[in-house]
This record gives sequence, C-alpha cells and structure tokens, in this order.
Amino acid sequence: MSERLALPTRVTLADSAALLRTLTPAVARDDCVLDWSAVESADSSALALVFGLQRAAAAAGRQLTLTALPNGLATLAQLYGVEHFVSQAD
Repeated sequence: MSERLALPTRVTLADSAALLRTLTPAVARDDCVLDWSAVESADSSALALVFGLQRAAAAAGRQLTLTALPNGLATLAQLYGVEHFVSQAD
C-alpha cells in the first residue's frame, strides 16, 4: 500500500525547496501518492517539486503517483510541454 503525502495549501517558490527536502525521504522509502487536494496556490516551482520527487522515487526504485492536481498546475505543465511527466492517477 502506498503512503499518502498531503501537500499544504501553498506550493510556491517560497515553499518548494523545503517541501522537497521534507518529502524526499518518504518517496525514497516507499511507494507514495502525492495528494494535491488541499493546494490552493501553486506556481511553476511546484513542477520542479514534482520532478525532484519523481527523480528521488525512481532512483530508489519506487513509484510516485499524483492525485488531485490543481487545474492551474496541469495548465502550466501543458504550457511547458511536460504534461506527460505530471499525469495523475484516476
């Protein structure tokens, strides 16, 4: 069973580096679901957070699943042409 990691209401430049440091050990230790349902504000640094956590999970042979992505983040991913890296579970 995957560990659920709930993100806070903000995932912005001011928060992303600390979130990456905090969440990396969890994604390296176990398969995880990154839950975006509480996020009200996210900027492009949220994409960097996803990529960093995906790298850490892959390096440890673990799965990282995204759920409840905010529409704005999905739009940013499309704008940058990286939407296939941030697809979410149904």
